[in-house]
Amino acid sequence: AIGLLVLIISSINFINLTTARALTRMKEVGVRKSTGALRSQLTIQYLSETIVISFIALIIAIGLLVLSLPYFNVLIGKQLSLSSLFEPQFVGVAIGICLVVGFLSGSYPALYLSRLKPSEVLKGKIKIGSHQVARQGLVVLQFAISIFLIVAAITIYRQLEFIQNKKLGFNPSELITIPIQSGTLREKSETVKNELLKLNAIESVSISGGQPGGSDWGIPVLPEGIDPEQAPSTRVLAVDSEFVPTFEMELVSGRNFSKDIASDTAAYLINEEAARQLGWDNPLSKTLSMPAVGRMPGPVIGVLKDFHFRSLKEKIGPVVLFIPPANWFSMYTVRVRSGQMAEGIEGITDVFAQFDPTHPLTYSFFDESYGQLYEAEKRFGKLVGLFTGIGIFVACLGLFSLAAFLIEQRTKEIGIRKVMGATARSISYMLTSDLIRLVLVGFLIASPIGYYVMQNWLGNFQYKIDLSPSLFLLTGVSA
Repeated sequence: AIGLLVLIISSINFINLTTARALTRMKEVGVRKSTGALRSQLTIQYLSETIVISFIALIIAIGLLVLSLPYFNVLIGKQLSLSSLFEPQFVGVAIGICLVVGFLSGSYPALYLSRLKPSEVLKGKIKIGSHQVARQGLVVLQFAISIFLIVAAITIYRQLEFIQNKKLGFNPSELITIPIQSGTLREKSETVKNELLKLNAIESVSISGGQPGGSDWGIPVLPEGIDPEQAPSTRVLAVDSEFVPTFEMELVSGRNFSKDIASDTAAYLINEEAARQLGWDNPLSKTLSMPAVGRMPGPVIGVLKDFHFRSLKEKIGPVVLFIPPANWFSMYTVRVRSGQMAEGIEGITDVFAQFDPTHPLTYSFFDESYGQLYEAEKRFGKLVGLFTGIGIFVACLGLFSLAAFLIEQRTKEIGIRKVMGATARSISYMLTSDLIRLVLVGFLIASPIGYYVMQNWLGNFQYKIDLSPSLFLLTGVSA
């Protein structure tokens, strides 16, 4: 869709400049027709000129595509192949675009100029003002598209910035996730954690079966006093007693699990949203059970402040934390002290080599893996930003060329005005005010469309920015 919009901007340039150039060829038309040229010959000439230019552009575009495809693949995170250039569908579309753009661009000189009478052309009786309304309409459309792209680019940038800066209810920084690759690491988890905590660079260590970012589970949870069919859909996280402090989550009431209290293996933590949806004013007096996995009713010992255990596209739902059997655990999460990441990784490598010498250490940075939830939006933002820049550049290039042509047509008028005492400032205002008015009309058309489209895009997120007037003011000034 964005590629099509940029193509429309480019086509409008081509149509406008071809049309403007055709006005200087009126005398050529008059001379050729007076010497016997047929209207059909002139029509074919003008159409063939623009179609040939379109095909030359296609050849250049394919060359640019060959050079830029490796970089484009990196940008979009996919592997497009040059072999697609030779697929019949691609070839057909490319040729069709060339023919359509060439025909539209050459249609004005072909159909309008070719029907002019030689006598009227050579005597200067032809009025050429009628085409200006259409040309102005094309300029308005061109800048409406450019302004729409600017609105889209700014909106996406602000939403991604909002996502990156929003408080998640936990601290994703300085966390390393290490998958468990052997039974020893799972069975001797307390010993491994103690060895890791001896390292100066390590602040805390947790072992769990999941973590924020989408690795929660869907085990049915039965709350006390609530019909199972009326119970809200609840997600669960299998954790240990160090999970909450390692992720720096906040308790709003009650306490965290304690490894010194044996009965906590049957207890639960819930988030605020779970308490709200269950209608519990005093959750610490309630019990939960998970009979599907053999867990009998156990007490709720704490309520966590809501945290985003999924992406910001989803509203925070009810979540339950519990301590499972050791064989449920699948990963370590290690919090490294700020500024000591290299030292921490080195120490972690040594410790894991002691307990799992057969597997090389595999780890990831939690904030990076959590950021993968928005990878598609980041790529989309980069693409929109890139093509918005291209679209604006092409639109400005066309407007500059058109303005230069129009000014050239008014050279005598400018000379007369200066002789009569007009200043450079007043002449500059006269020449630019018409174009600025066209851009303003384009802004007025694009703003409601941009608002509607981007409001729909933001609808993919439960937590999002507002499309404030300042965004459109910034866009208008930019335009």
